Amino acid sequence: NILNFKHPGQLAAGALAMLCIAVTVFLGTNGTETVMKKTGTETAKLEAQEETYAELAEKLYALKNPYVGDASADGKLFAAICEAKGLTDDFWSSYEMALETEAEPYALGIRFSKKPQDAGAAEQFMTDCGNLLLALIDNLSEVRFTYPTELGTGMTLKTDAEMNTTANGECLTVCWDLKAAEANLRGNDVKKYGESRENLAALLAMLEDGEQRVDIATRLRLEESFSGMT
Repeated sequence: NILNFKHPGQLAAGALAMLCIAVTVFLGTNGTETVMKKTGTETAKLEAQEETYAELAEKLYALKNPYVGDASADGKLFAAICEAKGLTDDFWSSYEMALETEAEPYALGIRFSKKPQDAGAAEQFMTDCGNLLLALIDNLSEVRFTYPTELGTGMTLKTDAEMNTTANGECLTVCWDLKAAEANLRGNDVKKYGESRENLAALLAMLEDGEQRVDIATRLRLEESFSGMT
């Protein structure tokens, strides 16, 4: 094969060189256009998201409440937060509120009458709602979410974000306070996010992408933690 090999003629070599140049130019141009289109799409997407957060922040900020003792204002705010987060199933509408305002720290209790389809996802949304309630109710220090469950009596679980979850056999309570919010928001004071519409929009964006929060969704599911316990 070596002895029989013949070098390609100048015409063939020239044609091959032109083909290589054409392919290089085509691929280079196509790649540049693809990157530019992708960058433009991502920029447009980010701008649309920022606009959405700004609109949601405008609606929620208008419902900001200085006193947790105003039950009507609390109810309107929580309903608006659920709508903003897209929480529209039966579970999120099956609640009643209770206020603890006799002495500080002031607390807001939200008790659901139905069980969530996905307890882990529901608890994650509870922390988001807790952050927004703490930010938008000035003197609120703690939010307690309670829903029916079938777990052990007196069981407690403490997450990395300092979220205390207690099961008493018939119901489960998620306590979300200022300390939990600070840990969840990487050391930032949750009250600062309620000081302006711009800050609130930043909080909404943070809660949506989750990149700046402590990920509590990876913790062991309560059902697994309590399995086998009496």
